[in-house]
Amino acid sequence: MAASAPILFFEGYVDPYAYDDIATEVFYKADPNCPASMKNGFNLLSQLQSDPTSYAKIAEIFNLCTVPSSAAGVISLSSTVNSALGTMVMVDYPYPTSFIEPLPAWPVNFACQQAAEAKASHATDPLADLYAMAAAGNVFYNYNN
Repeated sequence: MAASAPILFFEGYVDPYAYDDIATEVFYKADPNCPASMKNGFNLLSQLQSDPTSYAKIAEIFNLCTVPSSAAGVISLSSTVNSALGTMVMVDYPYPTSFIEPLPAWPVNFACQQAAEAKASHATDPLADLYAMAAAGNVFYNYNN
């Protein structure tokens, strides 16, 4: 039997949003403003996915190698960041790790700190929460440059 297998994760036994709720709570404990900023960032990406004129700006904010060429590319970016945030919750250890990606100690706290700094430095930009979201995701994908 696996220590972390979702044995009863079947319809009707567990709320399908239970993991997301727990992950949100972990981010909230790190910084009460962090979950709202991430949610706003995801909402912005969702809104911008249908506006091809925004794709270059999205690529710039997230430091992408290529500009998304379709809504599917923006959706993929959103999923990639979502995966990074969720994984950091699972490996939110009080010491640095590198078995998934190189991460600092308490990566959720660090991600929220980076997000807050990015948002503050773009406070007058209507896309400030995208900068915050990019900074948080960058902790997972590029912590050690």
